[in-house]
Amino acid sequence: MAGRGPARFSGGERDGERHSGGRGRSVTLGGTLHVERGARVRLELDIALANGANWIGFVPKLKRVDVIQGEVTGAVGDRDTCAAPRTRMVKSFEISRTSGSVRLSYDLGAVDRPLYVRLRGTDGKTAVGARGAAVDPHGPAMDVPGDADPWRDLWFYSNPRWVLPS
Repeated sequence: MAGRGPARFSGGERDGERHSGGRGRSVTLGGTLHVERGARVRLELDIALANGANWIGFVPKLKRVDVIQGEVTGAVGDRDTCAAPRTRMVKSFEISRTSGSVRLSYDLGAVDRPLYVRLRGTDGKTAVGARGAAVDPHGPAMDVPGDADPWRDLWFYSNPRWVLPS
């Protein structure tokens, strides 16, 4: 139930003119895309859906993919900090296909500060996230004590892709 291949970034338009810093370039997991400050960037993804049963005997069905975006703000003073206050779920895609692949696209807009994007996908068991609906309206639901079958609540999270303007 995970996406395969690199994320593609396209666009790179600034002040009505095309800019090559980002036009159709691919960035793999953990990769960095360098663009001119103010360039428009679009995230484009192809996700291969599961095409066979897993070892438990069923084919996972991807129901939703979320784009999570955050700002890169530098080192924190307290290394035990467990929150990124400028990070939020910015786009949610409902997936209706059950085989083949899906193509998703999200406009990051004009990039004027360092940022990252991650993907999160699920087979559908969700709840409002711990930081509230404005930040994460479709987060993972809490498991019921004694009834936490991981095969009934599948999730994936990608590593970030970094976008750095210069």
